[in-house]
Parts: sequence; C-alpha cells; structure tokens
Amino acid sequence: MKSLYLIATLTLTISLTSCKKEDPTALFSTNSELFYIGESVSFTNESDNGLSYYWGFGDGNSSSLKNPSYTYQAVGEYTVTLQTQGAKKTEPKEYSKSISIEERTDILSNTYWKADSVNSLYYNCDGSTSELIFDVDDIFIKFDQDGTALRYNGNYSFKESYTYINDGQLLFTKVGYYIGQLFQFERTETTLKLVYDDRTNCSMDGSNTNIKGTFQTFYYSKK
Repeated sequence: MKSLYLIATLTLTISLTSCKKEDPTALFSTNSELFYIGESVSFTNESDNGLSYYWGFGDGNSSSLKNPSYTYQAVGEYTVTLQTQGAKKTEPKEYSKSISIEERTDILSNTYWKADSVNSLYYNCDGSTSELIFDVDDIFIKFDQDGTALRYNGNYSFKESYTYINDGQLLFTKVGYYIGQLFQFERTETTLKLVYDDRTNCSMDGSNTNIKGTFQTFYYSKK
C-alpha cells in the first residue's frame, strides 16, 4: 500500500511539473543606437516563452509582429517598448530602450558611383519623343566630403557643388553655367538612382521650337 502511495505521489508531481508554464521575458536588440530618417530600423526579438507581442515605437505607431522593422519620419529620441504575453493570463512582461533618429546630411559623401544603365528621352514640342543615347561606360559621379561632386558624361565633365535636401532631393549647380539642376534620388548601400526632369513649355518666340526638354533616370552601383 505504501508503494502505491509513493507511485501516485511521484506521478502527480511529474504531471504538475510538466504542466507548469514558464513565465515570459521581454527583451529585444537593434544593430545600432543611432539611425537616420528614411532608414529602416530592424528589431530582433530576444524574448522567451512569449505567445504574442506588442511593440510601441514611441511615435504613436505600433506592431504585433515578432520581429518588426520600422522607418521613422522625423528627427528625435524615441522610446521603443516591447510587451511579451505568455501562456498565463497575467500581466505581460515589458522592456524598453531608446533610439535616436537624426538627419543625415552626409548621405553621399566620399562615395564613387558607376552608371549601370540610363533611361533618357527627348520630349519634342510636337508631342513626340526620341531616345537619348548614352555610353554607360563613360558615366560616373563622385561625391566629395566638401560638398562638391564630379560628374562625367561622355566628353563632358562637370565639377559642381551640391546641396542635400532631406526628402530625397539633390540640388546641383553647374560651375560656369550657373544652372540649378534638381535631382530626385533613392539610395541604398550599394545602389543609387538619380532622376532628372527638365521638361519645360516650348518657347513661343521661336527660340526653342523643337525640344521641350529631357527626362533622365540614371542607375548607379557603388564602386
């Protein structure tokens, strides 16, 4: 009888132990403490025993993904909070950390790019278009730390100053021509896309009756 009691007690203990739910923990990391506007921030969830998650990014937006990514649109210091809910219906565990979002003014400095391809068109006054031909082997752009850029297109080389505009625009000024050129740009670590649109209305005085302007998209790779 005593043996049966011991067996029953042992069985009950094992059953209770196996049914015990571990409490969750909340923890996450990022690959940096400092990021820039328009740069995707990846959050790595390092929590244990979680079944559901709630992320607050500190700017009013949130996510329920386990490992979210988020892009901030304004400069500032943000407190990111992760709440981890486990199997027990208890209060979730919480972890917070601060990250800084800054404006990046040197986004192109000290980089050399070689053209991969160019899509370019003449827009004629009669509504027709004709293709502009470029030899991509002769197109490159080099941005320097001092805010100048060297652009080389075939037989033409332009040493220019440029201004970085935060919403994805670059303003070039041709030295000697004094013509402002505004490019839209998109950039990753290894690719650069510059879009230049100088289409204007055709002149009515006869000085520009054929060409309305050009639309050019340059695709570069970092070298």
